[in-house]
Amino acid sequence: MEKSIFSYTSRLYFSEADPAGIMFYSRAMELSHKAWEEFIAEKIGWNTWFANPDFAFPIIDSHCKFLSPCRAGQEIYISLSIIKLGNSSLSINFLAKQNEKDCFSQSLSFVCVDKKSFQKTDLPQDIKENLFE
Repeated sequence: MEKSIFSYTSRLYFSEADPAGIMFYSRAMELSHKAWEEFIAEKIGWNTWFANPDFAFPIIDSHCKFLSPCRAGQEIYISLSIIKLGNSSLSINFLAKQNEKDCFSQSLSFVCVDKKSFQKTDLPQDIKENLFE
């Protein structure tokens, strides 16, 4: 796995868990995406990514592997790594931990599309540069 370039910490609330207090599986995607939005807000600018008038960045692939239970009431630490940067696509990985124990790993892949044609296009150079600042 690549080097972590961003981290995000959140508490896992009971409302995000099953009756046994273990994270409901769909919350992994939500937590990962919150970490992604925080990264984008800090490194690129939320509007540049999510409200760009010229480009959109749809998710085209997502995988999640659960490694150990995430428990409600405890902090969850998520690290973000870029695993592939192509001309028009980007793949990232999130590793979530509680108490130093790996809980889940999730990968997301995005493609850059022109908003007018919805055809694949190159990632803007300024976005590529800001990913690693």
